[in-house]
Amino acid sequence: ESQRDALKDEMRVHEDKKTQLRDEKNGMDQIRELVESAYKMFGDSNECPCCSQSTSLESLDERRKELRIKSADLATKVKGEEERIKQIKVDVNEINNSIAIQASQRRDRDRFRAEMNAAKKELDERQNLTDDIDGEITILEDELKVLQKDYTEVSSSLKSESKDELKSVQAKVGGFENEIKTKRRDIDKLTGSIPDYIIGESLEDYANKKNSGLEKLRSDASAFKEQYKKEMFGAIDKFNLSIQEIYNELGFKSFSKLEIVKKMNREELDSLDIIVQHESGKEQSIDTLSKAEQLTLGMVLQISAKDNYMPDFPFFVLDENINAYDQDRYEGVLKYLADKAEYVILSQKVPYSQQKEVIIKHGIA
Repeated sequence: ESQRDALKDEMRVHEDKKTQLRDEKNGMDQIRELVESAYKMFGDSNECPCCSQSTSLESLDERRKELRIKSADLATKVKGEEERIKQIKVDVNEINNSIAIQASQRRDRDRFRAEMNAAKKELDERQNLTDDIDGEITILEDELKVLQKDYTEVSSSLKSESKDELKSVQAKVGGFENEIKTKRRDIDKLTGSIPDYIIGESLEDYANKKNSGLEKLRSDASAFKEQYKKEMFGAIDKFNLSIQEIYNELGFKSFSKLEIVKKMNREELDSLDIIVQHESGKEQSIDTLSKAEQLTLGMVLQISAKDNYMPDFPFFVLDENINAYDQDRYEGVLKYLADKAEYVILSQKVPYSQQKEVIIKHGIA
């Protein structure tokens, strides 16, 4: 930023100098025009026709040449100042872009640091909980050893003690064993919910592993995005190579040009539109066309899709909208499609009362 401010200060100096030089040139031009006028009007009186001072034609000629050279020199200096100002502006823009990039990178680093701190905090909390459960398990295991010892003593002196007391000790042992199993399930559940976390793994190793996975995911997503963009743009080019020819072969003449246009936003595909051009040169978007014209373009796109991606598929399906064409156009479209597919299927709307009698017809007649 200090470099940028220094450049701006330098630019202001050059702008002031350019203004000063331009003023000097304008004054010089006025004087030169006066001398030129005197030179053109000079007579035999040996006096300047403008100021009546004694002079000669040779003196006026030398003066006007000298002024012309000085004016040209000032013009060159003004141009030099302008070029330097342009270069300083370019340098300032580059510095602004660099500052913006650094700010963006700083925000990315801060966001990543915050995510890592949050992950570390969560791992610390889970580790503390795990340690607490481990402590409880240790206490229970110690108590279990005492009870097992008591159980052994009770078993050895079974003859002298009642069976009820032995059952009581056995029940306590079973309760502690069940509680230990429950605690172990809890700790397994806690550690298992941490993705890719390995018990005993350091937080730094875990964070690096997670970051590496995220980077690979970003790389895969970027590659997929580029592949999608390539396939999408390739498909658009294929359609644009064929839709005009198909439109003309079908016998339609309303539009002299059809083109699928990509609408971009920050070098990313935002949306697609079909632009048509009339013989008059007028252009229209597809959403401003009539319903019949939109349906016709839809059929052209269907045919292009089949030619480009399913040339050997034996079926071509149209809905009943083709019935809106006159008889010649209707038959012409069907004959054209007969060369594209072995079977052309055309749906027709049938009144509900007649739907039981619907049959499938084949052929063109």
